[in-house]
Order: sequence, then structure tokens, then C-alpha cells
Amino acid sequence: MAMNLSGLLPLYLRREPPGPVLLEHLDQPYPHRFDVVAYYDAACTRLAARWSWHGGRRPTRRHRRIVLNCWFWAARWLDPV
Repeated sequence: MAMNLSGLLPLYLRREPPGPVLLEHLDQPYPHRFDVVAYYDAACTRLAARWSWHGGRRPTRRHRRIVLNCWFWAARWLDPV
């Protein structure tokens, strides 16, 4: 069954290093761990949400639709930082 994403607003997602708050409390950095960060625009200036790398319900590249604040968004994956 194909999903119709034509009526959904886009949400731009990419993988980024963990936030600075977590890095302050770690003894050593985790270079292979990345958070998933969502932005409202393709230039990645308006932050929408951040899912931490240790969370179990963060979106992955197989997700084409994201639920954020009770709204459905079309996921547009960008290259990682």
C-alpha cells in the first residue's frame, strides 16, 4: 500500500552529533552515535525537534511520515552533518 504524501508539509531530518548538554556529562565522546534532528526548512535554521541517539522511538531513514505535535509531516532526509 503506497502512502500519499502529497498533502503533507515537509519536515527536514538529518543526523547530527549529540547535543552539548549530553557531551558535558560524558567521560568520553561517542563518535559513532548521532541524534536525529528535524527542521522546518531545508536550510536547517528553524529547529522543530531532536531525538537523542539512545532513544528507542527516533525516526530512521525508512520513515516517510513523521508525527510531531499530533500532526503528520512528510519526512525529507538530508545528508548528515
